[in-house]
Amino acid sequence: MGLEYDNSEAILWEFDEIGHEIEREIERIKEFYRPSDAKTCMPLPRGISPVFIPVSLPDDEILERLNLCANAGRIWSEILSRVYERGEIFVLQLHPERIDMFESALRVVLEYAKRRNPPVWVASLKDIARWWKERGNFDINVDEVNGGKFNVSVNCSDAATILLKDVESHIEGERHWHGAYKSVECRDFELSERPSVGVSPRVSEEFVNFLIEEGFHVEESTAKWKYGVFFEEETSKFSALQRIESSDAQVVRIWRWPFNARCALCITGDIDALTLWDFLIRIFELDTLLALARRFLLLGCSSVLCSLPF
Repeated sequence: MGLEYDNSEAILWEFDEIGHEIEREIERIKEFYRPSDAKTCMPLPRGISPVFIPVSLPDDEILERLNLCANAGRIWSEILSRVYERGEIFVLQLHPERIDMFESALRVVLEYAKRRNPPVWVASLKDIARWWKERGNFDINVDEVNGGKFNVSVNCSDAATILLKDVESHIEGERHWHGAYKSVECRDFELSERPSVGVSPRVSEEFVNFLIEEGFHVEESTAKWKYGVFFEEETSKFSALQRIESSDAQVVRIWRWPFNARCALCITGDIDALTLWDFLIRIFELDTLLALARRFLLLGCSSVLCSLPF
């Protein structure tokens, strides 16, 4: 079909509000959306054509159904906080007919994002998809030279975020980024230790590809002693990243997001794949016909919807 991206997959985040009615409604949500669990799944783009970009739940519609509109700003900010710490993406779905209802909540989220350093990359779904495709062409070359040094060459665009973990050498344009990482502007530099993740020939191609997609330079080897972090056997994705993060190994990494951003935030409506039937069926879900009239006034006819950059 030639689609740039697909935003139909969902990831559900836990939130503090509990109660019998809420728990029952959440079970209905799970049955309807069939979302992945944010505790065991990483909300990140995947694929190239199209790029699959997961939406995070709860969205505005779910919070309205749960009578939690007043809590939306706090709930969404807490999700963004977790996404920020994990370096992932928060796709916040806000339907056009509820923009006024959730305006203050949206402002809270944007203000939270504005205060972060490293920054939050606020982008459209189209920008996210195009970046993910561009990033898929990047790679890292590591060559050992005389004296036990390693020449590192990162093939990437100027927008890419290049990270070094636990590296003490001074490189042009370096600055502290987050945790044990610092970012560098230079794409060619020399390090005193091998900045690669080592893997045994026994691990699967899928596991190796995951590490490469996460931006690491990966080498297959049986010489475990050469590497600060080495996988003799594959683990879960979360465990693999945690092992790398908790080690004191020097590693070079092409980060997930551009412009030195820690995570990404995208705010979207539900009109990416809107049909006339999709639109009309919502009559039965809106509280009043006035909300439906507002939607027409805001967005116009369906032909206009198809041209909007959401």
